[in-house]
Amino acid sequence: MERKNLKSRTLPARELRRFATDAERVLWSHLRNRQLEGCKFRRQVPIGPYIVDFVCFGTRLIVEADGPFHDTEADAVRDGWLKREGFVVLRFPNSQISQEPEAVLADILAASDIPVIIGPLFTSRSKVELRNRSLANPGKLAAAGVTIAITTDHPVVPINFLAHQAALSVKHGLDRDTALRALTINPARIVGIEDRLGSIEPGKDADLVIWSGDPLDVLSRVTIALMDGEEIYRYENGEATFAER
Repeated sequence: MERKNLKSRTLPARELRRFATDAERVLWSHLRNRQLEGCKFRRQVPIGPYIVDFVCFGTRLIVEADGPFHDTEADAVRDGWLKREGFVVLRFPNSQISQEPEAVLADILAASDIPVIIGPLFTSRSKVELRNRSLANPGKLAAAGVTIAITTDHPVVPINFLAHQAALSVKHGLDRDTALRALTINPARIVGIEDRLGSIEPGKDADLVIWSGDPLDVLSRVTIALMDGEEIYRYENGEATFAER
């Protein structure tokens, strides 16, 4: 009987995939083939008595694309059942998916508890995957609750531009303290070494830099760098000196 019920829901699911709405096609273009940080999404999938628009079983996340006409009471019953089965359900209007796909993807990443390493930000939109590159994206991701780290692709975009990328992200809406965390503790947490690096705390490695001013001020510079508590670099009176190790 269960196999028969599954078959009765599989056929409509195939039809829904075949006649997807424009908003569903837009969202699927971003979710398919593990594009979203490796999450495997499927579309129009039967779950219990329902067919959901998009689901990632790995993160137990369901994403629904809602048209202009919806039965909110029926949706509440449906979402309640899915949540009791252990799923998180996100709903987005078709208009938002079509007009603000980046904001929708940011909410999906936040709900999946997936951190994002973003960068380089000093590049042209020379490839199709860079068409939506923007200095505002770090701020949008952080505002949605996504943990971010900012990176360059040294040596193409040199590492000494890392702080400048963060500074310009602040100019375009990223919170200043979040920008500093995106250069320090957040990347340490993402790679699993926050017990040693990323913040100044007793017991952590004494790898430190001392700046002449605000690290996000383009006029500031590193005056002293320490590794394991030993000075390895100093800038003084217009001259830089490196310690021999």
